[in-house]
Amino acid sequence: MRASGWILLFLIAPALSAQDKPGPEHQRLAPLVGDFSLTQKEFGEDGKLVAELTGTLKRSLLLGGLFLQEESELKGKNFASRVQVWLGYDIRKKKYLSVSINDQSTYAHTAAGTFDPALKAIVFLHESTDPDTKKVTRSREVYEIRSDDEQTFTEYVTLPDQPEMRTLEIRYLRKKL
Repeated sequence: MRASGWILLFLIAPALSAQDKPGPEHQRLAPLVGDFSLTQKEFGEDGKLVAELTGTLKRSLLLGGLFLQEESELKGKNFASRVQVWLGYDIRKKKYLSVSINDQSTYAHTAAGTFDPALKAIVFLHESTDPDTKKVTRSREVYEIRSDDEQTFTEYVTLPDQPEMRTLEIRYLRKKL
């Protein structure tokens, strides 16, 4: 091996250290593996229900338990969508990370958060900038782990110069065999 190869190996070796093995934060995700039914409710700015979708969700662990992958299919009146989400815990940043994509948009939604023991939830925070107005929208996403068989995801959005409002609620129930 040439010297440059050894230098490269030396530089990336810390990324492969024991600290990157699944820890208790990753273990919190493991019981969520399985097949779920879901109900998604979407709310307008006035807080009223504007859409309700139903669907399925399959969760599996990836890369030795470092990440949880979610694949869901949603259906509603004149609407269908597929969504993929990856959840993990970054030991260096001490944050849970979420990346989601769907077949209705061209961007990836990313968020970072921490576990709130009082809520039994991972609370993610996200900011995005409207490409037309350049105004920043903030969201708080509460991923409540009620049990291994039931979870709830609730999104709260804060638009510029407006109070926080609930925009989305998803309830997951484990399918019984």
